[in-house]
Amino acid sequence: MTGQTGEGKVTYIASTADSATRSFPVEIEFANPDGAIRDGITARATINMGSAPAQLLPQSVLTLSDDGVLGVRTVENEKVKFYPVQIVSDTRDGIWVMGLPASVDVITVGREYVTEGQTVAATNVAAGGAAS
Repeated sequence: MTGQTGEGKVTYIASTADSATRSFPVEIEFANPDGAIRDGITARATINMGSAPAQLLPQSVLTLSDDGVLGVRTVENEKVKFYPVQIVSDTRDGIWVMGLPASVDVITVGREYVTEGQTVAATNVAAGGAAS
């Protein structure tokens, strides 16, 4: 509001949204030794979360392991492999996840009918093959 800027550290992010505003309260601590930034002034915060490799997948490919871990089933060398994933963001285009190799063949059809280590004859639909 006053054009002043400051740099600080996020010290708190609420785990649930406020039911009235549907927003998450956040607290940021920063130095204000001369008291130039007054109490009650409206502010805008930009939070740098860093960057990490992630893949955009359809939500429908997410599954649970036998231990209840969220992840995806993939095919490597004709064998099914389960990778746990961490959801980064949920968008209209799909879900962004971390935890997968840079290049991976995710099982999109029949993933609930295979188990880790099982040998499969998968078809890569994106490469022009027919789904089986």
